[in-house]
Amino acid sequence: MKHPSGRMMTLAWVAAILLVAALFGYTKIASQRALANTFAGREMAFIGTSLMRDAVPNAPDGRTAQKFGSDTFIRLGIPSARERQLLSLARAAVSARVKTLYIEVNPLVTRLAGRNPGCGSLYKLERISYDIKGFAKPALLERDFPQRYLQDSREQAPREPDLERIAASYPLQFPPLCHEAAWQELSTKARGTQIILVAMPRAPVAREHIGSVDMARFHRAAAALAERLGVQLFVVDPQGTWESDLFKDQAHVNARGSARFLDALVAWQGAQS
Repeated sequence: MKHPSGRMMTLAWVAAILLVAALFGYTKIASQRALANTFAGREMAFIGTSLMRDAVPNAPDGRTAQKFGSDTFIRLGIPSARERQLLSLARAAVSARVKTLYIEVNPLVTRLAGRNPGCGSLYKLERISYDIKGFAKPALLERDFPQRYLQDSREQAPREPDLERIAASYPLQFPPLCHEAAWQELSTKARGTQIILVAMPRAPVAREHIGSVDMARFHRAAAALAERLGVQLFVVDPQGTWESDLFKDQAHVNARGSARFLDALVAWQGAQS
């Protein structure tokens, strides 16, 4: 016969597991609600990392709206966004019947050195943490979607590249997607949404550290993913010619770079019609 203290310990563990499962289920529902409300009524959506945030401003001066001739757009830029976060956003956008969905491809096909937890237990724990902090927490507190993902970063003077940090970020890694089947299912079901993968530009100092071999590998990986998903790919700087004065650091475009990015995207989109 099991000792009473052992039985109580077992019951306590079961109760704790059930509580965690219930909390996770509730936060998942709350985050889905927050995402659905965020994309409702939007014709265009841009999702990605801080690279997308700086390239496509949500600024009240209407720069992006003027370029595309529409004010029913939204851009969500999550610093160091993970694959699962972008998948959650993409699913919500498709469910909300967003007409055109632009997804930054960089974090889907590459990782910086030392930033690849793989697809195992560490990745799953990290994903749950990001979902709760990034998506569910605001919904649980009855707030809007995290404003920091919607806001533009403050324009700042160009910074001297941190060469030591840059060197530690490379070589690029090319891990497989953790949720490729889910991406394929999404692209298949997204009949009312045009999905376009976007390869963001890289500053000369970053291109130098990546090297021509891995830059070519990046473009091949992006093109291969677009082909597997059956979607289009927009590469803003295929030849790697963007100058340093279009960037405020080794990664993020400045206002001039943003204007050039939007002009190129609008021209490319028009050529597809």
